[in-house]
Amino acid sequence: MDEDVVIDHETESYTVQRINTRIKVSPRPLSEITIFTPNIPRWLRDLTDALGFEESKRAKVQELIAGHLWHLGDLRVPKSSRTIPVYVACHVMKVKEQIDQILESRLRPDSGIIFVATREKFDSPLLPRGHQFAVLDEVFMCDGFTPDLEMLERMTQVQEQRHGSIYFEERSGVLLLSHFEKPRSFSGKQRKVIAYFWKHRAVEFMKWSDVVRDTDCGKDPGSVFGPDWFQYLERSTEGRGRYRIRCSKS
Repeated sequence: MDEDVVIDHETESYTVQRINTRIKVSPRPLSEITIFTPNIPRWLRDLTDALGFEESKRAKVQELIAGHLWHLGDLRVPKSSRTIPVYVACHVMKVKEQIDQILESRLRPDSGIIFVATREKFDSPLLPRGHQFAVLDEVFMCDGFTPDLEMLERMTQVQEQRHGSIYFEERSGVLLLSHFEKPRSFSGKQRKVIAYFWKHRAVEFMKWSDVVRDTDCGKDPGSVFGPDWFQYLERSTEGRGRYRIRCSKS
């Protein structure tokens, strides 16, 4: 039943009035109200238990951004010897830049899973170095306590395939594409242009005129990267002047 609560700070009391009824609870002292806070460490422990983390693979330091990002540890991929890093995050867009900084670190493995509670509408769903969002509500859809192990297996196997394939570190300008034998470094305008295409890599093709407008770069890819520009970018076959980051040699 809906209720209206009126707090009187002067008398340190509160009154409850049930909406659309004449029922009214006499004033009661505020001291009677019990405030509960979630036990995050215990919840994280229960979550790692439910997801099947090995004890040795659980993170020793879990909280990475206070109130926003926690590291659960490394989850073993079924039918594989590999593990992938798993995180839990909330209110992502409030600290997106900080989350990106942490995930960009070469001290951390790539291609991890970042769990959020529900499927939110992120302003920018892209995460660095192959990391991907996943939704706890969908993994625990059955009863809220038991994970869908088949769904979890698919998630981890997809991320295992991403491992080491491509990444870009904006601060250092280091880029690795699937057809590179080793990472390559960029600076200045080249790094700025690569960063722009990396940020928009989910878009099919970008107009070069938009790239020039937003990065103040040269008039075409050749003026930025030289004659080997096609190693980093590919041009749309449907019209000149549209490009995207190259993810394969062909």
